[in-house]
Amino acid sequence: MDFYGSVPSALSIACSEIRDKMASDLWSGSPLDLALLVVQKLFNNSQVDLLSVFQSSCENEFEQTIDLIGTSSSAFKALIESYGDQTFEHFIESFCKHLEHSRCDLPPRLVDNSVYMYLLADYVCFMMPIDSLDGSREYRTEMPTKGFSSGNICISSPLRLFNEDALQRYSLSPTKNSLQTLHSFSQSLSPHFVSFICIVVKTLCSLAAWPSEYRLNALRYVVKQYHLFVLARSDSGALAHVKSQLLHNPPFVDHLYDFLCCMFTKWPDTPKFAAVFGKMLTVVIPYTEVWLTWIRPWRYSQEDSGSETQRMQSFIECNRRFYVDLTDAFFQRSLHLDNPESVLALRSYLAVIVSEPLQKAYRSLDYDLEGPIMKVGVITAKWADYSRRLIADKHERLKKQGWFSRLVNASENEAELRKLNATVTELDSLAHSIADAGSTTTKMLLSAEAIVPSYVLDKSPQSFSSTKPIPDHYVDSRTKFMRLTDLGRKQIRRGTHRFDLSRCLESVPPLLAPRRSDEVWWLAKLLYRLSCFMNQTALIIHLSHTYYDCSFTGMVARRILDPAYPHTVVPAFSKTVFVMKPAINFRRFAQYKYVAPTCVFIILIFFLPFRFAFAVFFPFIVLAALS
Repeated sequence: MDFYGSVPSALSIACSEIRDKMASDLWSGSPLDLALLVVQKLFNNSQVDLLSVFQSSCENEFEQTIDLIGTSSSAFKALIESYGDQTFEHFIESFCKHLEHSRCDLPPRLVDNSVYMYLLADYVCFMMPIDSLDGSREYRTEMPTKGFSSGNICISSPLRLFNEDALQRYSLSPTKNSLQTLHSFSQSLSPHFVSFICIVVKTLCSLAAWPSEYRLNALRYVVKQYHLFVLARSDSGALAHVKSQLLHNPPFVDHLYDFLCCMFTKWPDTPKFAAVFGKMLTVVIPYTEVWLTWIRPWRYSQEDSGSETQRMQSFIECNRRFYVDLTDAFFQRSLHLDNPESVLALRSYLAVIVSEPLQKAYRSLDYDLEGPIMKVGVITAKWADYSRRLIADKHERLKKQGWFSRLVNASENEAELRKLNATVTELDSLAHSIADAGSTTTKMLLSAEAIVPSYVLDKSPQSFSSTKPIPDHYVDSRTKFMRLTDLGRKQIRRGTHRFDLSRCLESVPPLLAPRRSDEVWWLAKLLYRLSCFMNQTALIIHLSHTYYDCSFTGMVARRILDPAYPHTVVPAFSKTVFVMKPAINFRRFAQYKYVAPTCVFIILIFFLPFRFAFAVFFPFIVLAALS
């Protein structure tokens, strides 16, 4: 506890312990032992979360962490100079797994400024320098290189990239003379680069858990820096040959492909697919941005010549499956275009793949984009027609509602109609854009005057969802999650079964939901506290236990209490689950549709006789409360 009475964080305590050991004369371990202690205290400590540490954090935690394990620290020097790969691999694995074990729930744009992302950039730029002088530090030129003579080939990188055992260990697939080219340098190059890049990409591409947006952003950064490194100019012909092999034969390419393929085929068929795109034009879709970063290396090239064009073409041919198979996987997905964000995401994606450089890449691979895009245009027209029917149905229902119901639900109805109209506008705009860019057949099918054929409109948009059976699973009694059995995992891998994720409940309990725009904030806060207090009383606890009973008490409980959450069984693809027993919720009365009639009633009491006012307005208040 400091002077002001605040308790130091777990990170501050860990940093203090490490500094005390470094300053102690009683420490008998080697510098490598001290480096492993730093890794254990900072990366493998469940109480330390480096994604939540920023430059504005108290007690200089940001600077302390960099001093202890940054690339300029003695601990990092000991790890990078360690003999063999095991110690270095343990360090990199611990660092990467810290990201997945993090409990941080801050917005990704804030986490990008955390000390963890700073360390990731520091390590990546150290291991994959773009230029020998760029960001170099004094000790980099002093690193020992065993068995290397200055009279041999001069390599401008501060690290030695490959060794014979590294090639065998990570099974670098041979292409044109790749092994022969690299074999001549095997006596002078270090394996740490291969260890680093393979472990980082393999860990970030792990399918053991659903990837967080932090992990996707980190993976995209690593892929981008890899392109910058292998495409950077090199004065040494030897290093240029090595980088050429790294460009055409990345040792981690299979892990990256499996990860992206899984993301395209297994991501839920819900509007959330639109919310996971990367920073393209208007929407954010992280894993697709990883893919687009990988298949567009020319964005990171410093040259514009014939030789560079040949290098890019060779890269495209070596990575054919990233262009053809993953593009097919996207177009085979079910498209849910029931909100403007989904349509904007699809438009952003199409705008990128029809750009001139990617068009050339697809043409060189004899891949026809017009057919899949025409199908997208058909589906877009179908969704536009379906959305217009929804608007018409909504207007019909509004006409049948009474004036009081329209008054009470005016804001909700207006918001729903505004969303539907915006969706139709975006769908029409996208369909017209596809028609303008397509062939005569596409224009005839998607023009404003043309009628969408019956074979397109014979089903509702919901029919696009998968009809595959549900895999073998069991339901967790506490969270109501569907958990896959071993047989279910095999069924998922074979692609014969899948969950219907469109039925998943994604809302949080109304009592715990964030502040709404249609409620009085201070009244909502007050009623929330009142609800929490009432839910701890014996009466409400008893009603909660009898919520599902077929009795009079159970009927009363179901009438006045909110249901338990989650109240549907859901596949376990979300990390955040809101669990709540049946509880009373007074917070609903903070909404304007309840506050407004109550205020009107209270005001009119002062102008009308009490009995008359009560008789006139009480039925309306009851109806509003029961709606």
